[in-house]
Amino acid sequence: MKKILLAAGVIVLAAAVVLGVGLMLGTRQEIDNIASYTENMKKTQKITVKDAESLEEIADITGSEEIQDFVEHLDIAEWKLKDMPENAEPSREYSFSQQKTVTLGETEKDDKIYPVCSIITYKDMLYMTFSAGGMTMDFEIPKSVYDYLDTAGNR
Repeated sequence: MKKILLAAGVIVLAAAVVLGVGLMLGTRQEIDNIASYTENMKKTQKITVKDAESLEEIADITGSEEIQDFVEHLDIAEWKLKDMPENAEPSREYSFSQQKTVTLGETEKDDKIYPVCSIITYKDMLYMTFSAGGMTMDFEIPKSVYDYLDTAGNR
């Protein structure tokens, strides 16, 4: 009986290890997908900066050089996937918008711009929430990214 319980325990432990490694690899893949999203973010045509509480628009960033600079300052490779602290108070929302891509067979160009992703920052916290393509994840960010985002659009 002890041998059966020991064997069952080993199987359960092995399954837990395999599941844990699978979850870690999946999370790493999601982070890598976001890092590769940098080039897509540079195609953004407008970044709208809003106060997260009042939703009052603070600024629109529309120049291609300004947008490239903004995306580079995000330093996405340095984000760390972390759970959001319970006391997090939203500070700013950054909505990235661009025109719909015209695909093969489409003849009409749509001049309207559509939101493609967003970032929410939090008051006095080195955290952000990133949303794109139906996926939402929370990250701890470097202080340099926080400082940049805290003043983006004020210039």
